Amino acid sequence: MSENTRNVAEAKFSLVICGENLPMDEISATMGVASTRQVVKGEILNRLPEIVAHEDAWFHTLQLSNPGGRDEVLMGMLNNIVAHKEYLQQLAQKGRVIMRVHLRSDRATQAWRWTPETLEILAETGFPLDVTCVSWGDIGI
Repeated sequence: MSENTRNVAEAKFSLVICGENLPMDEISATMGVASTRQVVKGEILNRLPEIVAHEDAWFHTLQLSNPGGRDEVLMGMLNNIVAHKEYLQQLAQKGRVIMRVHLRSDRATQAWRWTPETLEILAETGFPLDVTCVSWGDIGI
């Protein structure tokens, strides 16, 4: 494992489904996973400044734990996405299906290693992957 992979303080993967009048309970039942968050169109997301949800959103977020290689939790979720690809593609015709990875570090440099196996199944899903990294910038001195 590289030094920079040890700098990751938190890593999350989310499957996000957005659209109008989402069948939230159907999504959870079909995917076999509960939503970790649901947003309904018109819901106030932030008060100052006021931000209102312009569409529904269903989230399933899980913690990642292996920055240096294969992450079993992630692989399980990606396999689930591939198994339900046709259903998700139907939802994507009316909205969006996004996979999202969020990394947070207290150090200036962070890294997450993706194995060839993980990259293959990510590509097999057919859905976009958004990656965000947040660092508080401490260089570790």
